[in-house]
Amino acid sequence: SFFVRFLLNDKNKKQDLSLNASVNDESINEVKMNCSLPLLIGSGTRMDNVTELLGMCEGVIVGSCFKHDGKAANAVDPERVKAFINLAKSELN
Repeated sequence: SFFVRFLLNDKNKKQDLSLNASVNDESINEVKMNCSLPLLIGSGTRMDNVTELLGMCEGVIVGSCFKHDGKAANAVDPERVKAFINLAKSELN
């Protein structure tokens, strides 16, 4: 499998690459136009944006969204995982 990390080098564009930072539509579209590989979004995937993101890419990488209170240091919350999977399935079906 291929993993593509896309960073804009344009000095006029700044991206927040911190934990939980969401990618923007412009960056997603730019990657899609310039790369034929499947696009996985690996930052900022949350309950409130998973259906939108899955509409623009081939998959998402999820981390802290699955944790209690959405905090990376906390344990995985099975109810959050179940709710997230149900949202993702609704977009994929």
